[in-house]
Amino acid sequence: MREFVLSSHEAGVRENWTGWLNRIVEHFGEEDAPRPVWNRVSNDLQREWLLISHPAHDGPMMPPASYPEVRRLSLPDAIAEVERLIDSGGWAVGEKGLRLWQVVERIGDVLYISIYEALHDMNGRNHRVTTVSPGGNPSQFWYVRPELSTSGAA
Repeated sequence: MREFVLSSHEAGVRENWTGWLNRIVEHFGEEDAPRPVWNRVSNDLQREWLLISHPAHDGPMMPPASYPEVRRLSLPDAIAEVERLIDSGGWAVGEKGLRLWQVVERIGDVLYISIYEALHDMNGRNHRVTTVSPGGNPSQFWYVRPELSTSGAA
């Protein structure tokens, strides 16, 4: 799948994340190209700084030089961006759960994979964010933890 995407891109194909998923399904068939596999491949392409998506619009995945305004951050810097979003009121306790890409869009100029890794790290340490709904159920959505909603909290 990775080679298919990279060689297709090199041949001039330009797609956003969903467009690539559709091409992959068409090329490999539904059974051989599940969405979770494409998630892992696209995340790896971003980690390796080969193809990235713009966090503020649904344009094609492109080499990083095509989106010079997009920042690739270290884990501590990405965590700091999430904390700034919360501290500024851009994401609040009690708000409806967000998909990870929605958190990325709210920040606007940071690479998806940077925020992905920050949220997962923070959640693993019970620091400010969670995937547990206000009702106490595990969720695929992200929430600001009510008991840890300030950056000074331990």
